[in-house]
Amino acid sequence: MPIVFMLFLWTVPIGAVLFAIAGLPARRSARLSRIWRGILSSIIAFAITPTTIEFCGQRCIAPASFASSMLLAPDAVRRSIGLAYGVFPLVTFAAVVFCIWSYYVERARKVA
Repeated sequence: MPIVFMLFLWTVPIGAVLFAIAGLPARRSARLSRIWRGILSSIIAFAITPTTIEFCGQRCIAPASFASSMLLAPDAVRRSIGLAYGVFPLVTFAAVVFCIWSYYVERARKVA
C-alpha cells in the first residue's frame, strides 16, 4: 500500500505552523485548561493523522484531513466515505492525544 507523501508534505508543515501559532501563547493555559489541550490536540490530529483511501483505483495511505474534505461532495456515498475515512480517524486520534496529554498533566499536578 503506497504512501502519498506529497499530501503529507502539505499537511504537516501547515499543522506545525498552526500548532506554533496557537501553542506558544497558550503554553501555560494548556497545562491548566482542558479546552486548550483539546484545541491543540485537534490541530495535531489534523496535521498527522493517516488513513487509507482509494486514489485512482488503488488503496493509499493519505492524511485524514484530505479524506475529510469529501464531506463537501454532492454525492451521499462520497460524503459517507469522507465521514468514515476522514472525520472518524481525526476525532479518534485527537481524543487519544488529548487523553494521554491530560493524564500526564493531571498526574504531574497531583505530585507537585
